[in-house]
Amino acid sequence: MIKFKRLKNLIILKDKNLNIQRNEVITLAKELEKIKSLNLRLKNILANIENEPPSNARDLRDINYFNIKIIDQIKVADNREKFLEIELRRARENLGKLMQQKKVIKDKIEYSLKVEIDKIEKKFLEDTPNRRKT
Repeated sequence: MIKFKRLKNLIILKDKNLNIQRNEVITLAKELEKIKSLNLRLKNILANIENEPPSNARDLRDINYFNIKIIDQIKVADNREKFLEIELRRARENLGKLMQQKKVIKDKIEYSLKVEIDKIEKKFLEDTPNRRKT
């Protein structure tokens, strides 16, 4: 009976960890989608900048400064996207491992329960006297 309680407690802990890991995967996936859309918008902004010739040096400087800022933000978004993809892959692997561990624990519980039931049935059959046919 102690083994069942221990396994039940273990499966509860695995469920808790599984829910935490699922939430992490969902959060990372949402964040990745946000950063991809942001990156796409920044690239569209950079592509849609009007390339009219500046009238003086100050305008040229301002345009270049704005372009540099957009390019820097695109680089930051690209790096963040790569980082989130790596983290999402790691989180999904951990989720898979936790799901596999939970399955193993459930299989152990089922097997232990079956063995226990078989023992009880065998004991019951041995304890009952054989009847004669009359």
